[in-house]
Amino acid sequence: MRFLQTSDWHLGKSFHEMSLQKDQEFFLDQIYMELKKGKDDGNPYKGLLVPGDIYDRPIPPSEAVTLLSSFLAKLHNEFPELEIFMLSGNHDSADRLSFLKDILSKMKIHIATDVKDFTEPVILEDGNDSCAVYQLPFLYSGSFFDENGNSIKKQDDLYKFSTEKIVNCHKENYSDSSSILCVHLMTVKSFVSDSERSFVGTAEEVNASYFDSFDHIAAGHLHSFQKAGELKKVVYSGSPLAYSFDDKGVRVMLSIEVKKNKKTKITPLEIKPLHPVCRLKGPFEKFYGPNKDKGLVESHAEDYVEIFLTDSVVPEGAVSLLRSSFKNLLSLRQESKEDSVLNPEMSKRSEAVKSNNPEKIFEGFFREVYGNSDSEEYSIEKKLFLQTAKENDWEASE
Repeated sequence: MRFLQTSDWHLGKSFHEMSLQKDQEFFLDQIYMELKKGKDDGNPYKGLLVPGDIYDRPIPPSEAVTLLSSFLAKLHNEFPELEIFMLSGNHDSADRLSFLKDILSKMKIHIATDVKDFTEPVILEDGNDSCAVYQLPFLYSGSFFDENGNSIKKQDDLYKFSTEKIVNCHKENYSDSSSILCVHLMTVKSFVSDSERSFVGTAEEVNASYFDSFDHIAAGHLHSFQKAGELKKVVYSGSPLAYSFDDKGVRVMLSIEVKKNKKTKITPLEIKPLHPVCRLKGPFEKFYGPNKDKGLVESHAEDYVEIFLTDSVVPEGAVSLLRSSFKNLLSLRQESKEDSVLNPEMSKRSEAVKSNNPEKIFEGFFREVYGNSDSEEYSIEKKLFLQTAKENDWEASE
């Protein structure tokens, strides 16, 4: 049975204050075209797996909501038999993502945002084959309780508890079917890039061996394509766009072929970015003026660019001058300088992280994402964050 896997869309995200709306429309169109290609070739995909971080923030901008709505409507109209699986990640608001989920489920769009029926799969059939698809949204402290009624706090314990329940249910009721589990988590020894913003206080690493009984685990949260665990069954497609200048490698979606008792076939399919992300390094004259590297400038004219200048002194008005060559210059830094020329807030952020003070880190994060902290939402979210930090024994280290 064939599935298409992609995750961590982060709809509504800005990159160094640059709107990524057009970039995200561009990769969503490539997902659509791959589904259409499968249909036209007579080898259609049975399902689309999107394990979390659909939006970039709990309250997404209206443009992001409209983009997702239009995309899902387009998929349903073109591929009415396609089963779509989406779950809430640590960036999503479960309440907002679950809006109309009961109606959407009748259109084969399955949105998992709570754990009420987490052991009940969606059963897909294709000829003599059947596959049970389970979904676990991002788990928070208190998502489950142990046999004594105590709240389970740590993510490793939460996933150990929940996967044992699912595995037992599958053996008892669906043992003839292959099994897929969609999750949003960080597994032990995974590669983490700068653009993954961990849910501080609860996003501990999870032991990948808990998932060994499944035929395939479609995982979200990490932004690079990778496989985790000794059996390499936990598979991250990575994000479809580079969301940091540190994000490296080709962005992909994954063609997944699952059959019971057989090794899952995984084929990466490259996603072309509308604006590639690149980091350049050299003296100022390499990028501007009569001695500039014309070939270099032309090849990155449309890219989202960060430049590291090796000059000891940055020319006055360097940003404006360099943008005549690189119109999408988003960050200018000096080698051996900690602070970004375009982003003086970086040093404040660094100091907050070094302090390991949950209150300072939250204030800096909220200010960076939303621009100000003068709102009722700020007070509510701060209270919840600090309570979570306290539950996980996170205290400032002076």
